[in-house]
Amino acid sequence: MSTFSVQGIVSHPDRDGERVVVDFLVGTRASYMVLPVEIVEQLGLATPYERTVELATGELAVYPLGHVRLALVGEEWVTIFLAVPRGSTPRLGTVTLTHFGVAADLVNRRLVPDPNMILSIV
Repeated sequence: MSTFSVQGIVSHPDRDGERVVVDFLVGTRASYMVLPVEIVEQLGLATPYERTVELATGELAVYPLGHVRLALVGEEWVTIFLAVPRGSTPRLGTVTLTHFGVAADLVNRRLVPDPNMILSIV
Protein backbone atom coordinates (compact mmCIF):
# COMPACT_ATOMS: atom_id res chain seq x y z
CA MET A 1 0.00 0.00 0.00
CA SER A 2 1.29 3.44 -0.94
CA THR A 3 1.18 6.14 1.74
CA PHE A 4 2.29 9.72 2.34
CA SER A 5 2.14 12.24 5.18
CA VAL A 6 0.21 15.48 5.64
CA GLN A 7 0.23 17.95 8.48
CA GLY A 8 -2.88 18.80 10.46
CA ILE A 9 -3.64 20.59 13.71
CA VAL A 10 -5.76 18.92 16.39
CA SER A 11 -7.45 20.54 19.38
CA HIS A 12 -10.22 19.94 21.88
CA PRO A 13 -13.63 20.04 20.15
CA ASP A 14 -15.42 22.02 22.88
CA ARG A 15 -12.97 24.55 24.23
CA ASP A 16 -10.17 26.86 23.18
CA GLY A 17 -6.72 25.94 24.30
CA GLU A 18 -3.78 23.90 23.22
CA ARG A 19 -3.41 22.96 19.58
CA VAL A 20 -1.06 20.17 18.50
CA VAL A 21 0.58 19.97 15.06
CA VAL A 22 0.47 16.36 13.88
CA ASP A 23 2.08 14.60 10.92
CA PHE A 24 -0.60 12.16 9.73
CA LEU A 25 0.07 9.13 7.58
CA VAL A 26 -2.47 8.91 4.74
CA GLY A 27 -3.33 5.71 2.91
CA THR A 28 -6.44 4.18 1.44
CA ARG A 29 -7.23 1.30 3.79
CA ALA A 30 -7.93 3.03 7.11
CA SER A 31 -11.50 4.05 7.91
CA TYR A 32 -10.92 6.11 11.04
CA MET A 33 -8.50 8.79 12.11
CA VAL A 34 -6.22 7.39 14.79
CA LEU A 35 -4.42 9.38 17.46
CA PRO A 36 -1.93 7.88 19.88
CA VAL A 37 -3.04 8.06 23.50
CA GLU A 38 -0.33 10.60 24.39
CA ILE A 39 -1.99 13.20 22.11
CA VAL A 40 -5.44 12.27 23.45
CA GLU A 41 -4.20 12.82 27.01
CA GLN A 42 -2.31 16.03 26.15
CA LEU A 43 -5.51 17.61 24.78
CA GLY A 44 -7.79 16.12 27.45
CA LEU A 45 -10.00 14.46 24.83
CA ALA A 46 -12.89 12.31 26.02
CA THR A 47 -13.34 8.84 24.56
CA PRO A 48 -16.86 7.87 25.67
CA TYR A 49 -17.41 5.26 22.96
CA GLU A 50 -15.70 2.11 21.70
CA ARG A 51 -15.36 0.72 18.21
CA THR A 52 -14.41 -2.78 17.14
CA VAL A 53 -12.16 -2.68 14.08
CA GLU A 54 -10.32 -5.19 11.95
CA LEU A 55 -6.56 -4.67 11.93
CA ALA A 56 -4.37 -5.18 8.85
CA THR A 57 -3.41 -8.56 10.36
CA GLY A 58 -7.05 -9.67 10.27
CA GLU A 59 -7.36 -9.54 14.06
CA LEU A 60 -10.25 -7.71 15.72
CA ALA A 61 -9.46 -5.02 18.29
CA VAL A 62 -11.55 -2.65 20.39
CA TYR A 63 -10.41 0.99 20.70
CA PRO A 64 -11.82 4.02 22.52
CA LEU A 65 -13.54 6.52 20.20
CA GLY A 66 -14.09 10.25 20.67
CA HIS A 67 -14.32 13.64 18.96
CA VAL A 68 -11.51 16.02 18.06
CA ARG A 69 -11.27 19.30 16.15
CA LEU A 70 -9.00 19.00 13.10
CA ALA A 71 -7.63 21.78 10.91
CA LEU A 72 -6.65 20.42 7.50
CA VAL A 73 -6.58 21.74 3.90
CA GLY A 74 -7.79 25.19 4.94
CA GLU A 75 -10.87 23.96 6.82
CA GLU A 76 -11.60 23.03 10.42
CA TRP A 77 -14.11 20.35 11.48
CA VAL A 78 -14.97 18.22 14.46
CA THR A 79 -14.53 14.60 13.48
CA ILE A 80 -14.13 11.22 15.17
CA PHE A 81 -10.94 9.42 16.11
CA LEU A 82 -9.79 6.18 17.67
CA ALA A 83 -7.34 6.35 20.59
CA VAL A 84 -4.56 3.88 19.82
CA PRO A 85 -1.58 2.73 21.89
CA ARG A 86 1.17 5.12 22.93
CA GLY A 87 3.79 5.57 20.21
CA SER A 88 1.47 4.61 17.34
CA THR A 89 1.62 6.62 14.11
CA PRO A 90 -1.25 9.11 13.68
CA ARG A 91 -3.31 8.30 10.58
CA LEU A 92 -6.12 9.87 8.60
CA GLY A 93 -8.89 7.55 7.47
CA THR A 94 -11.59 7.76 4.84
CA VAL A 95 -14.23 8.98 7.32
CA THR A 96 -12.15 12.09 8.07
CA LEU A 97 -11.11 12.64 4.47
CA THR A 98 -14.79 12.55 3.47
CA HIS A 99 -15.61 15.20 6.11
CA PHE A 100 -13.06 17.45 4.43
CA GLY A 101 -14.18 16.61 0.86
CA VAL A 102 -10.77 15.31 -0.16
CA ALA A 103 -9.22 12.07 -1.34
CA ALA A 104 -5.72 10.64 -1.25
CA ASP A 105 -3.80 11.08 -4.51
CA LEU A 106 -1.27 8.29 -4.00
CA VAL A 107 0.60 9.01 -7.25
CA ASN A 108 1.33 12.66 -6.44
CA ARG A 109 1.34 12.01 -2.68
CA ARG A 110 -1.12 14.73 -1.66
CA LEU A 111 -4.74 15.37 -0.75
CA VAL A 112 -6.97 16.55 -3.59
CA PRO A 113 -10.59 17.73 -3.80
CA ASP A 114 -12.90 14.76 -4.33
CA PRO A 115 -15.55 15.59 -6.94
CA ASN A 116 -16.69 11.95 -6.93
CA MET A 117 -18.46 12.19 -3.59
CA ILE A 118 -22.06 11.17 -4.18
CA LEU A 119 -24.94 13.31 -2.96
CA SER A 120 -28.40 11.84 -3.08
CA ILE A 121 -31.31 14.23 -2.71
CA VAL A 122 -34.76 12.67 -2.52
